[in-house]
Amino acid sequence: MIYSDAPAYNTMAEIIKESCRQIGVDVLVSPTKWALMLQNLRKKEFDACMLGWASDWKVDSFQLWHGSQADVPESSNAIAYQNPEVDKLIEELHVTLDSKKQIELYHKIHRLIHDDQPYTFLFADMQTAAYDARLQNIKYYRLRPCIDQREWFATSPRMLGK
Repeated sequence: MIYSDAPAYNTMAEIIKESCRQIGVDVLVSPTKWALMLQNLRKKEFDACMLGWASDWKVDSFQLWHGSQADVPESSNAIAYQNPEVDKLIEELHVTLDSKKQIELYHKIHRLIHDDQPYTFLFADMQTAAYDARLQNIKYYRLRPCIDQREWFATSPRMLGK
């Protein structure tokens, strides 16, 4: 299942289909309108899908990765992923205030998800960004969306019309 209004998804799906054909796996590419795609995801009515993500690496992992969400109807854990070790780390992350420890926990979570392969992450887009000089504390990160606007502040108000 791919998003029908994104030509790049069709191109990628055809490449994957051909690669799978070469090892004897038949793939049927099913271009789907967004509303129906969301409905199928929520109801877990698909064998495989191709999606694009944009999230901060510090995002709360509970919604997508915690096993308690695997069988919840219409949850964001559309693939019904479950790993008790990931669950334990997510729960620890919820009560950890030390930023260095949080980074360590995120790395462990990411490593376990990578090893389990509930998703196959294909690529990360390169992006160009710009900002207004009056904004302070702007940091760019390697992962999309590459920014965290919660970190930004301005010492002077924006002047409309200037």
